[in-house]
Amino acid sequence: MQWIDRAKLHYACQLPSETTKQGCGLAYMLATGASNRGIDLSRYRTLNLAVRYTGTAQYLRVAIRNFDPRFSRIEDVNSPKFNYVNLPTKDLSHSIPISLREFTVAEWWMAQYDLPREYAHPDVSNATVSSTSTCRAT
Repeated sequence: MQWIDRAKLHYACQLPSETTKQGCGLAYMLATGASNRGIDLSRYRTLNLAVRYTGTAQYLRVAIRNFDPRFSRIEDVNSPKFNYVNLPTKDLSHSIPISLREFTVAEWWMAQYDLPREYAHPDVSNATVSSTSTCRAT
């Protein structure tokens, strides 16, 4: 990853052409002070996304990590709930609204922490990190 213009969050990634499972992304910290104190996004319905993308990735993943003290741990940066939506890059030619209802909790995250079904629903009431990353189909 190389910054083109950090102030405008403009960056470029150069990935090896033979790699299929590698992506490139940017994480934006929403936590204020301590990494377990995020912001409540649950009152919002829509995320308006404006991205200019060029490249060969098929999807742009938008993720929101949510810290929940019932299972999240400060010492484990992967433990905040991984809510995400994959957007086809062909849809990024203009600003698009994304309903927060489109987000889902990653199955790999649920399996890794062996959590009961009751935690399988998206939650953004204590959002600590927002990220975007490109994905190629495998």
